[in-house]
Amino acid sequence: IGLQFLAFPDGSNLNRISLLLIYILLGVGRATYEGSLRAVSVDFFPNEKEGAFGNIILFDGSSATLGYILSVTGALRCEKVSKYCMEYIDGSIHNVLFMQSVIIVTAMIAIPSFWRAVWLDGKGQPYRLIGNDSRD
Repeated sequence: IGLQFLAFPDGSNLNRISLLLIYILLGVGRATYEGSLRAVSVDFFPNEKEGAFGNIILFDGSSATLGYILSVTGALRCEKVSKYCMEYIDGSIHNVLFMQSVIIVTAMIAIPSFWRAVWLDGKGQPYRLIGNDSRD
């Protein structure tokens, strides 16, 4: 989704099909985040479920807070409207390139980070399936 808005930041090429695609991708992403993240966290921390869920809530809230602070403090303000500096309804002009770049970089870091976490959890062994582990 971040790549689409990076390629077409002004939304001029959006039609009903592209909007439907955006909503489908948002739904898939949210379903993955809400369900799979919690399930994997319980797998990684079977004896510390409260701490694992606490970390999810902490990082989720921290990212939302950071995004809010960046948007209202003027840290992302631009002087004039351009391809990646959009005018909002209130008349302020914000740099959307920075926020889209953060989303894309974070997504790219998440994949190898997950692989590393799986490796650390298995101490170098292939990922265990539920029911195939001596701990189950």
